[in-house]
Amino acid sequence: MQGRKNYTEKLLLSFRLSDRIPRENLYRMLRETLDLSFLYKDTKELYGKTGNPSIDPVVFFRNPMEYLPYSNDRLLTVAWELHIKRLKTKNKGKN
Repeated sequence: MQGRKNYTEKLLLSFRLSDRIPRENLYRMLRETLDLSFLYKDTKELYGKTGNPSIDPVVFFRNPMEYLPYSNDRLLTVAWELHIKRLKTKNKGKN
């Protein structure tokens, strides 16, 4: 049975966690720009009709994309921040 993760934002001690994450954060940008919803339709026939729900196919495919080719989360974040700074610098010259 194909599982689907239902994300619902929770209010924690009168603040939302997503309000504390910078707009240029890699994971936020992936979530906002990368649409993998087609995976639900494309993988539906691969799942059984009974049994326990599986891991959400979008989560399954998105997670490795976030970590490769970096050996840890911090290296990936630093590399992404440098990439964003380069893009911003490049775009300043166009204005």
